[in-house]
Amino acid sequence: VRDNISNSSGGGIQISDLGSQVTIVDSVVENNRSLFGSGGGVFVSQSGGLLTIRSSTIANNKAQFFGGGVWVSNSRRRPGEINIVDSEISGNQAGDGGGIFASGDITIDGSTIVNNSAVGSPGSSSHVRKGTGGGVFALGGEAIISESTVSENSAGDHGGGIYAHGVATTIIDSTISNNSAGDDGGGIRTLSDTTTISSSTISGNSANDKGGGLSSDRPTMIDGS
Repeated sequence: VRDNISNSSGGGIQISDLGSQVTIVDSVVENNRSLFGSGGGVFVSQSGGLLTIRSSTIANNKAQFFGGGVWVSNSRRRPGEINIVDSEISGNQAGDGGGIFASGDITIDGSTIVNNSAVGSPGSSSHVRKGTGGGVFALGGEAIISESTVSENSAGDHGGGIYAHGVATTIIDSTISNNSAGDDGGGIRTLSDTTTISSSTISGNSANDKGGGLSSDRPTMIDGS
């Protein structure tokens, strides 16, 4: 799925689904644009369903608002699940969530999130949005990142690699490296219920304010990292 443009959301793929399974496997979604919406590559609005991206590449897509590569949202009344397995999310750009924006449970396993950027989007005259979550923006639910690499992503504001808000965040056997943020959390910025990091490497990240590697405002456990 290449070189498509949408004036609204879902530059490459747009799916609105209720309680069903959506699967992208052995595929490439690249060079798509959402000019005035979210989900430059993939936009999925589902309730109580399952989205799986497996053995695929989501690359060089752009969205004005959220989710340059992938935008997924689930209803709180009917929670869903997002799985990204053995895939690459690279070179995408959005206002927030340069690589991935996920509202709901998300699992990233054996995947690479690299060179994505959150550059900000238009706000009110008194507030200029600078961009949050260069690689991953996780909102609500549970976020699990395992055996994955989050590297060389950037955000104008918080969370160059990962930004997690209201999420129970677990990072296992993963590398968070060489990400940058204009404010807090060059590698990781969490405002999560809990954050657990085990057997992982956090290195070479930078922030203009607090927490070059990690900035957290909630209970955090780091083990063997």
